[in-house]
Amino acid sequence: MEINDLQIFLKVAECSSISKAAEELGYVQPNVSERVKKLEEELGVPLFIRNNRGVEILPAGEIVQNYGKKLISLIEEMKGKVQSEIEIYNIGTTQSIAKNYLEKKFAENDTICSLYVESNSTLKKLLKNNEIDMVITYHLFKVHSVKKVHQMKENIILLRSIHKKDINLQTETFFVSRDNSCPFRQHTLQYIQDNDLLNSQVVEIDSLNIILAMVSSHKGIAFLPESSLDDRFEIISDSAPKAIDINFYVRNDSSKSIPNFLIS
Repeated sequence: MEINDLQIFLKVAECSSISKAAEELGYVQPNVSERVKKLEEELGVPLFIRNNRGVEILPAGEIVQNYGKKLISLIEEMKGKVQSEIEIYNIGTTQSIAKNYLEKKFAENDTICSLYVESNSTLKKLLKNNEIDMVITYHLFKVHSVKKVHQMKENIILLRSIHKKDINLQTETFFVSRDNSCPFRQHTLQYIQDNDLLNSQVVEIDSLNIILAMVSSHKGIAFLPESSLDDRFEIISDSAPKAIDINFYVRNDSSKSIPNFLIS
């Protein structure tokens, strides 16, 4: 049984007409009739009753229709999985996600991906213009041409160096990104306001690696992703963790599925 014959059969069943099916498939009518006849001969049973209005599906045809849809769906799923393993993905993300989430994923997997680390506004533009395949971000994209295909949770925690035992929040330096859309910056500024601290305590650094280095060398503290926590840091317990979303976006017309290694 050829997959193409099964697809032709399903189209005839959908249209209840060989001529309409032929028109939609771009085939000549005798060719469609011959393919349906071939399938009936192979199965040894008639699948349709021909009449003046077109065709009417028989019980045997309904069985073939049900299984045929499942088979075609499985074949499409298989194609998507295979393509996701061999295609080079162009992935856009922000500094913190690249460092704390993607770095380890890329190192442990053989799938080749191109990585763009940009601001959220630039990532949105790149995705809309089809210059990248996917964006992974904390930000919410409210754009008609893109869709969210996956979501994960991440905790915001307040970190200090393990060597920095004495913390006075009234005088402590808080390191943040300059990117206004950064959720860790937003959380820091809200924390400063809620606790009657001074804006002068906030120092902007546009590099996550440098922020991590400054905190680990006990020059200040920072609200960071929980995935940043390693043996250089410890959590300041005065601040309860806050959960935020990591969102995966693709274009609405994208046929690519998320590479498995990114969500496993």
